[in-house]
Amino acid sequence: SKNKELLKQLTNNTILTPHLAEFDRLFGKHENHDERLKTLREKAKQYQINILLKGHFSVLCTSNGTLYFNSTGNAGMAKGGSGDVLAGMLAAYLNLYPSVEKAAIAAMYIHGLSGDICQSVRSNNTYLPTDLIENLHLAEKKCRETQ
Repeated sequence: SKNKELLKQLTNNTILTPHLAEFDRLFGKHENHDERLKTLREKAKQYQINILLKGHFSVLCTSNGTLYFNSTGNAGMAKGGSGDVLAGMLAAYLNLYPSVEKAAIAAMYIHGLSGDICQSVRSNNTYLPTDLIENLHLAEKKCRETQ
């Protein structure tokens, strides 16, 4: 965020995963979420990148400006290390899915679903990012069962 010129060097398949404060450091302060979504779409299209804005309800904006809102996840995931789990999932899913868009959607949804599973057995303040990892297989299994 201190050297915004680096954004111009990102390739089309790049996925940025900022949380709200990181997003505002990159692209300026926003008065409300509607303003932030407008900027999200503008910047994804401008730089031809994918931006997965993390929050209670995460949203992915693809390089063409399409928005995908996530219905999984909870406040207990807002702690250091949860984003690292998501980044690892993205790296793995890029090898499993036919497009960056599908990999990012799957990672965002399953990451949040793992958090929801954690929340169902522990309070938001007591589960850790390692618990997210330990429940990924249950989240993926749940997705397969609903297909």
